[in-house]
Amino acid sequence: MAKISDQVARELMLQNGLNPLEEYPGNHKPWRCECLTCGRLVSPHYSSVQQGRSGCAYCAGRRVDAAEAVEIMLASNLEPLEDFPGSKKKWKCRCLGCNLTVYPQYGNIRAGWGGCKKCAGLYVDPEKAKQFFESLGFRAIDNYPGAAEPWNAECLTCHNFVSPRFADLQNGKSKGCSYCGGSKVNPDEALTFMNSKGFVTSTPFPGGMTRWKGECASCGNEIYPKYSAVKAGQGLCKFCAGVALSKRDALRLLEKANLEPLEEYTKAGNKIRCKCLVCMRVVEARLLGLAQGEGGCAYCAGKKIDAEEAQSLMRESGFAPLESFPGSKAPWRCKCLQCGKVSTPAYGNVKNGTGCIYCNRDGGGFDGTTSGLIYLITNSHLNSHKIGITSRERKTDRLKAHQNSGWEIYRTFEFQDGSEALRVERGVIDWARNTLNLSPYLSREEMPQGGYSETLDASEVDLQTIWAKVQELRSI
Repeated sequence: MAKISDQVARELMLQNGLNPLEEYPGNHKPWRCECLTCGRLVSPHYSSVQQGRSGCAYCAGRRVDAAEAVEIMLASNLEPLEDFPGSKKKWKCRCLGCNLTVYPQYGNIRAGWGGCKKCAGLYVDPEKAKQFFESLGFRAIDNYPGAAEPWNAECLTCHNFVSPRFADLQNGKSKGCSYCGGSKVNPDEALTFMNSKGFVTSTPFPGGMTRWKGECASCGNEIYPKYSAVKAGQGLCKFCAGVALSKRDALRLLEKANLEPLEEYTKAGNKIRCKCLVCMRVVEARLLGLAQGEGGCAYCAGKKIDAEEAQSLMRESGFAPLESFPGSKAPWRCKCLQCGKVSTPAYGNVKNGTGCIYCNRDGGGFDGTTSGLIYLITNSHLNSHKIGITSRERKTDRLKAHQNSGWEIYRTFEFQDGSEALRVERGVIDWARNTLNLSPYLSREEMPQGGYSETLDASEVDLQTIWAKVQELRSI
């Protein structure tokens, strides 16, 4: 940056109403000058004046001459009773109009504000203020402090101690009592109310919107309710409401369900790995489910099947599985250990008594090597429908045997290829068992002529729906 000559600097200061009284000291140093406007001595920095700032602090209002301040106060009918304290501080004065002692700020007087509230009609008589205060339901504890200052009092409605401002009461900005208005809560009243709801605590009242540490008297769990929420009608204890579960209660539920936790409890909605103390399997338990009455171990409850146990049951029922366990209701490709034929029974059906479709077909005569007659019959006395297969080439007429036992024919359809009849009948039974969740309706004793495993509850599915399924499977 080029050095500034004394002559250039002087010319700039003179242009801004400042007469330098000494040589140019430098860009950022005080330079003693005379203000050509007010005649006072000032020491501005050349750099400040160069940037457009006023060089005279008095003319700019940044500095006040004490003698001039006194003159301005006297001109405003105010006689200072102490030395000038500063532009923004209260200055003890006597009002020359009403002789009242007042405390205006010089800056406000300079800005045109009035100095005496009484002369301006803004003065409040303390006795009248007290009368107005008491008419609103307050008992003043202290003398009138001024319109804008807090005034200590007792609310005669709720008997709490408050500090409203007279000005706010007078202009309607405040009703005075924050307790009656709901913005404040009396700690003793809050404790009494919470105790009535079953809240036990030794912690002081933290405020209406803050969580309050305590204990639920009903379940004994540690809780953190908000006074405002409970007052508004929300429940006190989330554990009693069933939306949360404490660690203590979670462990009790697991113990009751014969489950040993294998990991740390986190929250009720999460699953937790456990060991079932009955079947000794590792399972996942949902704690909220346990609280709502769900079983603990899915294996013991029959909701989950062990693959090895499923294969054992199939072998005991005369099937050799040819693939991995697909699930309880899914077709499972197996070989019959009696006839050697391959079929796809569902594990759930076999567990309920269904056997090989070839070996157990109405006495075992139909194996799909001849033509096949699929039939749908019904028995109103037994409230049951039955799907089945027979053949005109069989020596024994199984359909006739059913008719003799009180069954009525609804529909029949003859397939030239008996294996197609087997496929359709198998599809109808799988649909009934796996989609409609219908087990065999009649027992072996109720159908001495055979075929009980293909019976359906007539109150659960009608004949038209069953035959529509037959027609659908025929077209595939």
